[in-house]
Amino acid sequence: MDPETLKQPLKYIREKLSEIESGKFKYTIPIREQNIEIAALLILINIESQLLQTLESILYVPEEGKQSSPTFPPTGSTTPLNRDQLLAEQATTYIKSHLRERLPSTRKFAIMLGTNEKILKRSFFKMHGMGLHQFHTKLRLEELHELIAEQAEKSLKEIVLGYGFENYHSFYCAFKRQFNYAPQSVREPKNK
Repeated sequence: MDPETLKQPLKYIREKLSEIESGKFKYTIPIREQNIEIAALLILINIESQLLQTLESILYVPEEGKQSSPTFPPTGSTTPLNRDQLLAEQATTYIKSHLRERLPSTRKFAIMLGTNEKILKRSFFKMHGMGLHQFHTKLRLEELHELIAEQAEKSLKEIVLGYGFENYHSFYCAFKRQFNYAPQSVREPKNK
């Protein structure tokens, strides 16, 4: 394939990303809930940016005005993420940044990421060995475990209810299932 032909999609993507960054380009998804539309937009921007970086690292097309004769493959490069890995990484990033909230349904989450439920579940399970909601709960409980130990002045209910659990009982059961001890024992002095 001709290098000039390869430059065209990259140039287009660069232009669109700069339009997005400058606020001139608006891309919306017709979803009823506004917060999903905004989250989807942020995820799309992130995906487009990562895709551009991946494409540039694969194609080694220098920007206009720059002379370069890269080796193929480049030394020290990592293997670019495939579509499933990129999707799982996007889902992971979203989950980690929304620990205090309940996750949307798998269907809504898949729509936000521009895929379907089956592909999202498969990709995520392949990367983490567990489902989306299980991973979200695991991370929330790990963070809550640290907070319970650090914030001894606050009641357990105060700490927990700010993390998207419906009630203290559901938190207690999930905590005990993950750590094999009650949340109160985190604050109890350990006998040596």
